[in-house]
This record gives sequence, structure tokens and C-alpha cells, in this order.
Amino acid sequence: HFKAFQNILSEAGYNNGVPIEEDFFRTNISGRHNPEIAADLFPDWSEQQQTLFSETKEQLFRDMAGTDLTPLPGLLDFIAWVDARGLRKGAVTNAPAANTQLMLGALQLDTYFETVVLGEECERAKPFP
Repeated sequence: HFKAFQNILSEAGYNNGVPIEEDFFRTNISGRHNPEIAADLFPDWSEQQQTLFSETKEQLFRDMAGTDLTPLPGLLDFIAWVDARGLRKGAVTNAPAANTQLMLGALQLDTYFETVVLGEECERAKPFP
């Protein structure tokens, strides 16, 4: 997502077209829900413009990610640990459904979780319960 945000924010003229840095991404964007991000970054834009921005960014992310996704270090060990204990498995994400499907499929985890909760389907997205 960092690279997708770098590209689209530069194109939109955010920060006078200067690409954002990872620190800004981690502090202001990462883990947040798209409507909140767009509203904070572009408070003068209409809700329709903010929604279009978010949709365009998500498509850019999917185009960039393709099948080049790899698990974070430790994920496969953690999955083995969970499986060895027979624990139930669920995932919670603020990613849109299309991104979730892409990522889980690319990581071969699309059938792993008993349930997947999408922030866009909740009254309040992460970090709220």
C-alpha cells in the first residue's frame, strides 16, 4: 500500500507532488479505513471525490500487487503454531473485499480462515471492536 499511496498522492498533488515517506504512511495511513484517510488527506474534496480517490488507490494497489505478494516473516511459523494447537482461525481487515481476496489467494490462505471480517461491513472499522 505504501507504494500505491506514494504514486497516487503525488499524482493528486498532495504534498506539492513530493512523494510521501514511510514514516508519514505509518503514522497517518497504515491500518486506517479508506473513508477516514481520504477525509483527512483531502478535507476540501467532496465525499464523491474522496470515494473515487480511494477506489482508484485500491485498484492501483491490486495492479501493483498482482501475484508478487509474499508472507511477512514469521507468518508461516505462526500458522503452523495455530494449526498444531487446533485453534479456530479468523481474520479481521480494513482492506476492501477485492484486496482481501487477492491477498489471501496469493498467499494461499483463501480457505484457511473460518471467518473473515471486513471493516467495510462493520458499523465501525478497526481498531474498534
